[in-house]
Amino acid sequence: MKSAMVRLTALVTVGVLASSCGIMSPGDGDTTGSGDDGGGSTTMRVACFGNDQRIQRVEAAVTAFEQANDGVDVQLECTGFAGYFDKLATQFAAGDAPDVIMLNSQFLGEYAERGALAELGDSVDTSRFSEVAAAEGTTADGRYGVAAGLNTMTILANTALFEAAGVELPDDTTWTWDEYATLAATITEKSGGEQYGSDAPNFGPALEHWLRQQGKEMFTDDGELGFAPSDVADFLTYLQGMGQSGGLPPASLITEQHEALEQSGVATNKDAMGWFWSSAVGAITKASGADIVILRPPSTSGSSADAGLFFKPDSLWSVNADSENAEEATAFIDFMVNSTEAGQAVLTSLGVPANSDVRDAIAAEVSGSDKAALDYVAEISDELGPQRPASPSGAGTLDNTFFRHAMEVLYERASPDAAAEGFVAEMTTALEK
Repeated sequence: MKSAMVRLTALVTVGVLASSCGIMSPGDGDTTGSGDDGGGSTTMRVACFGNDQRIQRVEAAVTAFEQANDGVDVQLECTGFAGYFDKLATQFAAGDAPDVIMLNSQFLGEYAERGALAELGDSVDTSRFSEVAAAEGTTADGRYGVAAGLNTMTILANTALFEAAGVELPDDTTWTWDEYATLAATITEKSGGEQYGSDAPNFGPALEHWLRQQGKEMFTDDGELGFAPSDVADFLTYLQGMGQSGGLPPASLITEQHEALEQSGVATNKDAMGWFWSSAVGAITKASGADIVILRPPSTSGSSADAGLFFKPDSLWSVNADSENAEEATAFIDFMVNSTEAGQAVLTSLGVPANSDVRDAIAAEVSGSDKAALDYVAEISDELGPQRPASPSGAGTLDNTFFRHAMEVLYERASPDAAAEGFVAEMTTALEK
């Protein structure tokens, strides 16, 4: 791996990211490039996003790949999540996208539909994946991505803040949304406002679980929205109530905490609990330095079997359709998802390994937060709801769009009904483009 790897932090704004595209352009000498460098070796660019711990673990896996593939130099271009997809879009528009690209499921359909991704066929072995995991990354036209690892939703709780407030951890197999809100408000009150009971929920995923508990989905099989404005208004009314009761931080603090995973209230020991994907357990635990326990999300019925949980890829590995190093790129992806060496390097930072052999291999070695994440995924595997429909083209804007409209409610600039109507109208337009 070239020592000139560029890493941007998640605190950099979208505008700065756009203006600094040249940092990783071919004009900057050894910092990027692809193809044969004239000395018999191939330089392959790989883009990824994540927190510092995750990037460090990916670096270790890349080193293992290079050791196993003499003559291939991998140049990582890793950033925080904020601005990653804006930068990627700029690179594709300029004809300068990396060979291997980390995507999330919301963006895969859009990039595949545009012809930006190579159809992988059977070039990456998924025979040791479950049926659900193997189906991820596919569209009606073929395979355009491979799951880097599997995620499911969690509530992460800081036990020290619960103890300081004199509040017991909930029974996560029976608690409801109302109990979640009451618990959050109680912790805030008992701390004298020094801490807050809950992070603002990871808005898009929290809405999705809310909808699934009502028997609805974020999207239909036909690629349309699977809910009405009234469904969203109900959820926004719930959030509004949490804000008014003190269970959530003030809107201005929520905006600040939203910038990066390590800035979240749970990571900074300001909030007692919050919604996170299971791949974030390690980073949150490391950032907080606290005892973090994993809980199931609440349900409407009071039964964890009805919580609407599902497996999704933490991210997907894809290949640039214009890559001059397609063979090396697919070999890299195969190594990342199917080799024990890569699995031992990344552990659960990209989600639980989709390959069952790799998962079993690391299960015997992991400890701490990695073991907790593996154990949680195994524990809830019998409680999963139906697998959700694939995200259609245009879905990539959903999380940011919903966050913006939800914040209008929390800033008291819009009613839940008005924000819900605006969100649905905006997403309907995005899906029609």
